[in-house]
Amino acid sequence: MHLTLGIEELQSILVFDQDRRSRAFAHLQLGRLAIKEHRRDAAIEHFREALVLDAHMDRAREFLKDLSQERPASGFGKRLRGLFGR
Repeated sequence: MHLTLGIEELQSILVFDQDRRSRAFAHLQLGRLAIKEHRRDAAIEHFREALVLDAHMDRAREFLKDLSQERPASGFGKRLRGLFGR
């Protein structure tokens, strides 16, 4: 699956695609976009949904772990931003 899908395409996957892994990937990508937009709560929701659909999605688990260690008022830390580089 292509990593540069737009928001509309990702949302379409959530609505129309029956494949759990595809939907998990869409949630993962939407969570990453939410982080970039500093929407912490939305990111957490997307990562949780990704794990519900695919319990083996380690990237979503990593993001959730880092978000849980961040204080909401402090913004997004260096470690969290570093996950995008992997």
